[in-house]
Amino acid sequence: MFYGTQRIIVHNDAHSLLRQASNVSHELSHGILQHQPDEVFNECGCRNFNQEYEDEANWLAPALLISEEAALHIVQTGMTIDEAVEYYHASKEVINMRINVTGARKRILSR
Repeated sequence: MFYGTQRIIVHNDAHSLLRQASNVSHELSHGILQHQPDEVFNECGCRNFNQEYEDEANWLAPALLISEEAALHIVQTGMTIDEAVEYYHASKEVINMRINVTGARKRILSR
């Protein structure tokens, strides 16, 4: 949400802590990417989403939670996904996605 020039993140604290981290990192991504505000609802009263903005935030948000270095560290140390969840406080889905998109397993095996 925007309040003048300020960005405000409203999140659902009923979600699990891992989901909250993903939600907040997604919203932070919009700010980092300097996405401009859109009308919240369209003329039909439905939630208005800018798909390009959402795609960009969906790509950056996991990188804020699990950096390339973190993905490499998880693989290099032989950390299990469950151990990585505990260590980095990110979901299994986010950790697996970042390991895959960074090519961490192939990069560590090729060393």
